[in-house]
Amino acid sequence: MKTLLRRSERPASTEEPAAEPAANGNPPVEPSPPEVTPSAEAPAATCQSCGAAMAADQDWCLECGTAAPGRLGERPGWRLGAMVLVLTLLLVGGASVAGYAAVTGDAERETAAQNPAPGTPVPSQVPQPPAPERPTSEPPEPEPVESVEPAPSADVQPDVSTPDTSVPDNTVIDPVTPLPDTSTDTTTDDTVGGTNAEEFTAFDVKADELEVFDPYERAGAEFGDPEDALNTTDPFFDVTVPADGEAIGAGLKIDLGAVRTVREITFRTTTPGMGLQVYGVKSGDPSGLKAGWRLVSEPDLPSGERDVTITLDAGGEELRRIVLWFTTAANAEDPRASVGRLKVLG
Repeated sequence: MKTLLRRSERPASTEEPAAEPAANGNPPVEPSPPEVTPSAEAPAATCQSCGAAMAADQDWCLECGTAAPGRLGERPGWRLGAMVLVLTLLLVGGASVAGYAAVTGDAERETAAQNPAPGTPVPSQVPQPPAPERPTSEPPEPEPVESVEPAPSADVQPDVSTPDTSVPDNTVIDPVTPLPDTSTDTTTDDTVGGTNAEEFTAFDVKADELEVFDPYERAGAEFGDPEDALNTTDPFFDVTVPADGEAIGAGLKIDLGAVRTVREITFRTTTPGMGLQVYGVKSGDPSGLKAGWRLVSEPDLPSGERDVTITLDAGGEELRRIVLWFTTAANAEDPRASVGRLKVLG
């Protein structure tokens, strides 16, 4: 509701009335000055926004709605905005300084951990032992299979052996005197003299217990009859491979029929100087060279010796099956390996 301040419509006369003469001859009486009606009081204050008049006890401007000075405080101005901006900048700066200090502290700790202080003992590195050398061609990874040893069959000769305590391991000894070439029957037990005048008994190796051992199917390999390994005269059992610079990688497997104590293996070859490894197992019949066969000898065959005697450990090796594994050929242009007059003794 608007409050209207109105002024008097007519201004009070400034002229004083003339003194009227007295009717009874008395001196004239001066009239009293007229009462002047006070005009409305001037406004106590004005609005700071629009300039409208405001009463002294008026809290709000009736024209624009602005609060009277001192009632609700002044509207925010640039000072408040500047203060907010300054506080924001201070907070951002403080956060940046704290983050930089944290990153710098982590970097210094990592540097101190990597660079020990002078005088701090540095642990020495223990050199690792060299890996054991393995055969150059098809090294075995033996996985022996423990099983109950079968009892010898009735038609197999008993293992009659004399312990040999003087022959060194894996040693090629001088060949014995060749047997006379008068018979091809090598299935009977014979006695062959050892290097220390000890006698070993030849086991009864049957022709049907010999077979080609070619687990990796050597490309281009040609095999003779395994039974020819028992012949005392040519033809002998042989393996021929292409002249491709690769190892022969095949051999001859011998089944003794039962577990035997093997001390010597003798044979004659027409390819002296060839590379040879002897593997054996006590039980089972592994299909691959790495599937359980154990290396028992790796003799160095002289290039000029045709009659070969391989002596195993002094106490012999308990074996059921043996593999003569041919590695390198004596003649690279004619890569062959042959075995005849084969005997296994114990």
